[in-house]
Amino acid sequence: MNAVMETYKRMNIAPVRGRGSWLFDDKGNCYLDFIAGIATNSLGHGHPALVKAIQAQAEELIHCSNLYEIPLQTEVARLLTEATDLDKVFFCNSGTEAVEAAI
Repeated sequence: MNAVMETYKRMNIAPVRGRGSWLFDDKGNCYLDFIAGIATNSLGHGHPALVKAIQAQAEELIHCSNLYEIPLQTEVARLLTEATDLDKVFFCNSGTEAVEAAI
């Protein structure tokens, strides 16, 4: 019995690692990853610069709630408002929040 709820029709591919835009299964088969984690990892898998940036960030903060002041977020908001005609930036952490904000 498969205890995983299938909210999507799954492909018969079970990747165990990735490199760039490629996925590999435990049999050594190679697949071009057109899905990119449904847009959550569009920078690919295992790129040394990305891994280094993630490791550096993980040593500082993994996640910081919007309940706190976040200096980098404030700087990014300033850059975005200076580059556009908008005067506010709403940072959200899901598509649902983005849709709710738009409504």
